[in-house]
Amino acid sequence: LWDLTKFYDHVRLPHVASVGVALDYPVCNLLLGLQMSAAPRRVRADRCVSELLFPARSLAAGCPQAVDFSRLALWEVLEAAHEKFRPLDLSTWVDDLGHEEVGTEAQVETRMVAVSVDVVGGLRRRGFVMSAKSTLRASSRRLGARIVESLKRAGIDIQLSATARDLGVDAFGARRSVQVMAKRLAKAARG
Repeated sequence: LWDLTKFYDHVRLPHVASVGVALDYPVCNLLLGLQMSAAPRRVRADRCVSELLFPARSLAAGCPQAVDFSRLALWEVLEAAHEKFRPLDLSTWVDDLGHEEVGTEAQVETRMVAVSVDVVGGLRRRGFVMSAKSTLRASSRRLGARIVESLKRAGIDIQLSATARDLGVDAFGARRSVQVMAKRLAKAARG
């Protein structure tokens, strides 16, 4: 499971615009959403307020089109991977990308490493940063360790994990966002 660090902050708006036009995204919606993302902003912390900031990249969190724009930002990398490694099981939700392989251990290891190097390389070339929280779940600890080592040699750090936890749910199908938010609120209440 690949997780991207500060995903919205690394989205390049001109890239979203060009992909959106190429894919016939509704032009009025595209332009309005891009204007909102590029609009001057202020950052507030406690009682301090910043000068006006003029973003050249970054999606506006809470914008109704932010999820659609995130798909446009990832489109070319994922489309190229699908074309190169067909058939390919990639799932995405905003900044989380899931990749699943089925086959013999040798097949899984070879494809998992090849697809990961391709996708992570494409994302990095577009300015995205892979999170240290990215995790790998494998059918055996031995297979997982081999994949982690191969990716490390390719310059990709990933953690081997016994459970998956992202894409909005944990490995048991429970909505993770509710659990995480409950823990954050409890911690804040304790002071």
